[in-house]
Amino acid sequence: MRKRRWKWVGHTLRKWWECISSTVFNLSSNIISLNFYCNSFSSLHKLLIFQMNRPNWFYILYLTVIQFTIYGVCEELSVSPIAQALRVHESGIFECSFENSSYNSDLRWILFDGTVLLNGNTSEDGRFINEDGILKMTNLTIPDSGEYNCVNVEVNTTVTAHLKVYIMPSYLLEGSIVLAINGVLFILFIYSMIKTYREQNIKDRMHAF
Repeated sequence: MRKRRWKWVGHTLRKWWECISSTVFNLSSNIISLNFYCNSFSSLHKLLIFQMNRPNWFYILYLTVIQFTIYGVCEELSVSPIAQALRVHESGIFECSFENSSYNSDLRWILFDGTVLLNGNTSEDGRFINEDGILKMTNLTIPDSGEYNCVNVEVNTTVTAHLKVYIMPSYLLEGSIVLAINGVLFILFIYSMIKTYREQNIKDRMHAF
């Protein structure tokens, strides 16, 4: 009686696991391209089917890989810096990369105006270039401000960086000029006071004799 009970429990658990595995696999297949996203995943799934009637530690490993795949732990797309502010005519970069650098050649940049730069491409004006996910920007202008999106089409992942291009306020330049003029005038005033003081001392000595 006890053997039958354990046999029934084992059969139920095995059916439950088959159902869960099939559901999770189908769901994850619809979310992303698993063959590209985790190269080892396809082999693990085939091995699971072969081992389906042999419950062991392999199920735990399989479930772990499924979880990592669904939540994007296998490959994480990132950009650095997330935001930056640069002055007109300055240069800068946005670096987009995967944790697995083998995917960096598939990264493309979408500029603030919608221009798409594939790896190795340069914008029409030559100021923007995509080199293995690194967006290099030169001679920036005010209209260049906005969002820059790094995209990997294979895994349908996008990260966004923000750029602000600004002009140095004119009042700072004017203030600097005024301050410099006042500084020169102050130096001339001190020099004049010292010169007058010395001349007065010389006259006083002459009158004393």
